[in-house]
Amino acid sequence: MNKPNFNHTPPAKLRVTPKSTVVSPTQMGVTAALALGIFMAPVQAKTYDWPLPTTGSVTIDIPRGSLTVLTRDDDKSRISLDLESVDVARESTRVTRKVTGDLPDETPQWFLTAQGATLKLPEPAAIDFLKVGGVTATLTLPASGKYVINGRLVDIEMKGAKSDISVNVVDGNVMAQQALGGNLSISVMHGGITTRSMKSNLALKVSSGNITDQDSEGDIAVDLVSGALTLDSQAKAITIRQITGEQHLNLPASVTFVNDLQTGTSILRLGSALKRGEIETAQGDITVIVTEAWQGSIVADSINAHHLINQLSSDKPQPSRPPLSDERLEITRGKADAGQLKLSTLAGKITLQRPVKAGE
Repeated sequence: MNKPNFNHTPPAKLRVTPKSTVVSPTQMGVTAALALGIFMAPVQAKTYDWPLPTTGSVTIDIPRGSLTVLTRDDDKSRISLDLESVDVARESTRVTRKVTGDLPDETPQWFLTAQGATLKLPEPAAIDFLKVGGVTATLTLPASGKYVINGRLVDIEMKGAKSDISVNVVDGNVMAQQALGGNLSISVMHGGITTRSMKSNLALKVSSGNITDQDSEGDIAVDLVSGALTLDSQAKAITIRQITGEQHLNLPASVTFVNDLQTGTSILRLGSALKRGEIETAQGDITVIVTEAWQGSIVADSINAHHLINQLSSDKPQPSRPPLSDERLEITRGKADAGQLKLSTLAGKITLQRPVKAGE
């Protein structure tokens, strides 16, 4: 997968029409009819505009291509689409399939439903799906409302969101930054998620790929099956469920923290704000770096001896269920009731460390 690019610009050959150009549903139908009747040249630089439904949510379907999602800077309850390019049919199949009527429609379709509205962007035919670029478009949403964005082979970039948005992608990358509010849910089967400076609450899910966050303040919930997780976040509440992979976590502002890593490796840095932390692993190797200023109690359990390593104090693990090999490590720093950190492992290793000071 390509590295995330938060400075996406349309290709130089594309020119987007001014925002004042608005195409009504009737005009869209005429445009589609003319395109089918004369030729199917790629659509360029068209702007569409629809009113936000008074009830329900808006679903946006983009099968293939790239989509930039912005938020309006006015109070208008309208959805705008800048269709910068459409590449949904190869020239080699265009003539033959025009005769059979199998050419895809190159105009977006807007449907009102009982649940709200659905916007369908042009979709390539199955024979061309992997051999064309699909749609390049910018979608501008009102600050209010609820939205669902579905994509199959798509890269999505989001900036300045304020509303509740759910994004579901089969294959691709999703990048989001500078959300000012609302709740953002992102699910990717194959690909990656990158978020930055988000004030919205985040629910991030990837089956195979990577998740990265930098400087976000909203609550974060992560569900990662296989891949790398990198959080350098200012979030106060963080929940992580990861089956396998790597973790690099720097969480200085975290007040509540839950991490379930089944297998893999984790390097975790916690700050003095932590009130409640829970870390579990089946077979992972977890290193927890606890700041000197943190106060509270630490309890770590292992069913195997010599799997709890304490570099914070002189305390040693003690047998917890003799004659079994279970061990428990208990540490108190400052006020015992100021915070609590619980750790447990089955066959993995847990190491507790203090931060490395300059010159060490």
